[in-house]
Amino acid sequence: MKKRIIAAVLAGMLIVSAGGCGNGTASSGNAVDNSNGMATESSAGQAIASARQDENADADTKEGGVTALSLMQEVNTGDEQIIDDNYRTWYEVFVYSFFDSDGDGIGDLNGLTEKLDYINDGDPATDTDLGCNGIWLMPVMPSTTYHKYDVTDYCDIDPEYGTMDDFKNLIAACHERGINVIIDLVMNHTSSQHEWFKTAADYLKNLPEGAEPDASECPYVDYYNFSKEMQGGYSKLDGTDWYYEAQFWSEMPDLNLGSQAVRDEFDKIVHEDQKDLPPLDREEVLEYVHTSGSTVIAKKGATFYAVAVSVCRLCSLLLAASDTIVSVSTMLHGEYGIEDVCLSTMASIGPNGVKRIVRVPLTEEETEKLHASANALKDVIAQIDL
Repeated sequence: MKKRIIAAVLAGMLIVSAGGCGNGTASSGNAVDNSNGMATESSAGQAIASARQDENADADTKEGGVTALSLMQEVNTGDEQIIDDNYRTWYEVFVYSFFDSDGDGIGDLNGLTEKLDYINDGDPATDTDLGCNGIWLMPVMPSTTYHKYDVTDYCDIDPEYGTMDDFKNLIAACHERGINVIIDLVMNHTSSQHEWFKTAADYLKNLPEGAEPDASECPYVDYYNFSKEMQGGYSKLDGTDWYYEAQFWSEMPDLNLGSQAVRDEFDKIVHEDQKDLPPLDREEVLEYVHTSGSTVIAKKGATFYAVAVSVCRLCSLLLAASDTIVSVSTMLHGEYGIEDVCLSTMASIGPNGVKRIVRVPLTEEETEKLHASANALKDVIAQIDL
């Protein structure tokens, strides 16, 4: 009630202020003194009376049914609606400026390890740390710049930050404290000093005049987007009449993510440390997927938040200036041998909608199950009277 009265008074004052900037008259006969911008008491009084009338109307509505306000109050009260956020409090670390352990003026991995207790000391009973249970590392791979977003080697650590052993020690220390770690793996572009780009550039510089690049001779020419025409976001390749895409900076050439060879490269990079892990329990994953929806509903009472977040995410992708690969439901036109049905697949999405479907390698068993899902969906659609 108090909130409504306060809101009404503020609204009345806003109307008065607007009137003070006008011709000296106000609606409903409420006099306004333009010399000092003050309204007569009748304006505020009528606003308060109106708020009280609205409050009574709400009370009457509650007796006969549920109001939007009461519904929201019901949804947002009760222990079952409280989401446990303890698993997703992350701390982003720019190693370069975090903490210098060796006195060279540059932050390093050992410095971060030394100061982990500031982020989380691993003891829930203490209140001297931030309590974060996740660290997001900005790029730590070898690079020619301070920000490290121009990677020259995806499988090593920048010497300014330390060694691979230092990195492994950091991960171990984090896990001892219950801290998860993710890293910023830059897959949109490389450094112009990456061996992939240097090899491609040398190949084009030595290409006979009039000859077209041949990926069988130099696979890396397909790793980037080269063109004979100058386009927006392209830079000139010195010593040639070729241009290459580099949307951020000429020293960070964009990768051709449409190339299967590039995607295979990153697949190998990402899974290099997983080759010794035990095989994935697919039945366990299947069970988790089947039951996760009901688990979410049991804890939150609904799933409309997820739908809203998904819609916002898709809208942001459609308005973005570049394409992004995400999982989205889209019409299949022969991919995986499936036609005329929408299934959730990996797809490249941008300003023009779904640009292409990114085919993920499937086993024979997985392909059979995907076909079974498509056929089941088609059977349901066939029963709909359109």
